[in-house]
Amino acid sequence: MESLYRAFFNLETDLSATAVIIDVVLRPESRRSSVFIAEKLLISEHPLQNHAIRDSFMHRFAIPAHILKTEQLDIQTGIDQMRNVILRATIMMTITGCAACEFSALAADHPEMALWPDGLPAGAKSIDATRVEELKGQLTEERIYYVDTPSITVYKAPKDTGNGCGVVVCPGGGYNILAWPKEGLEVAEWFNSIGVTAVVLKYRVPRRDPAAPHVEPLQDAQRALRLVRNHAKDWGIDPGRVGILGFSAGGHLTAMTGMHWRKPSYDRVDEADDLSCRPDFMCPIYAAYLGPDYNDRVAELGPLVSVDARTPPAFMAVTADDSYRGAQAALFFVELKKAKVSAELHIYSKGGHGYGIRPSEKPISTWHHRLGDWLKLQGLLEESKATN
Repeated sequence: MESLYRAFFNLETDLSATAVIIDVVLRPESRRSSVFIAEKLLISEHPLQNHAIRDSFMHRFAIPAHILKTEQLDIQTGIDQMRNVILRATIMMTITGCAACEFSALAADHPEMALWPDGLPAGAKSIDATRVEELKGQLTEERIYYVDTPSITVYKAPKDTGNGCGVVVCPGGGYNILAWPKEGLEVAEWFNSIGVTAVVLKYRVPRRDPAAPHVEPLQDAQRALRLVRNHAKDWGIDPGRVGILGFSAGGHLTAMTGMHWRKPSYDRVDEADDLSCRPDFMCPIYAAYLGPDYNDRVAELGPLVSVDARTPPAFMAVTADDSYRGAQAALFFVELKKAKVSAELHIYSKGGHGYGIRPSEKPISTWHHRLGDWLKLQGLLEESKATN
């Protein structure tokens, strides 16, 4: 693993200490002791106290200076930011092929599975080849601009804390890009920390049909839910506790998946498609496009928002200053109430859009802790015999 650490940090330093940084920051179970983490990362004799090493580390990963200064550090905020920084660096190095052999072990921990083994469903629309090359060239550690091979990336909950709950995570990005780490992988790690297996969906972007941008991603989401249930035993999941969560456009996709599960969106591929694609719960987070014609700027719901008694229980979080998305979430909540569907809605006064679960001074940055409370209250975090 030495070459991994050297490639990762480009530092000639004590490799055992560098290994501690990676291990502590990337492993969700290490969050159990903030004090222990802070000591390992930040105090006196650690190599990062050497100014040259510290400055190189900070420059390489664009870490704000205050994070590495204990006298200015809020412990949990600092740890959250450090974990996010190193996670993003891992993603970028994996994408670009840096230290590819050494990262194969990490990839094995989070396997990626193609949704469509024999190609996309009939009628799938293509994008001009020149445009495809342009989109591929725009790839960054934060955004994926082109997906034509949809997949799921599996973050299995730790064996000692897994409770059998599973969730498909749908990053947002206007159906044009995927905010991959912020609204995907980072969220999967948090789910792991509460014993939930998370499956991050890489659905098709950019929009294939501008008039109905959710149609092909809905195929991907339905297929993902079925594959999760098909692999439930292997992944330690109770097939009766599989939900879906998404952000922004991914929140819209989440709502569409929860409301339109009865209508098949593609022809049967294999035995997985004999299973239900109805999520057992849904969590549209700062969901976009719930208005008529995908319009976020009116206090109305569009005709695609169609709720009945079999719509899954819902948890929603949004802010009042996020265009009319807060108002639309409130109207969605009313429709769920009318249909006697269990639902919880949190509308925070400020926070805007696109924050994921990254820490900030705004109360909205703790919304996922309210989600954890809701999942527990719904009985979704109680281990069942099916997962033993």
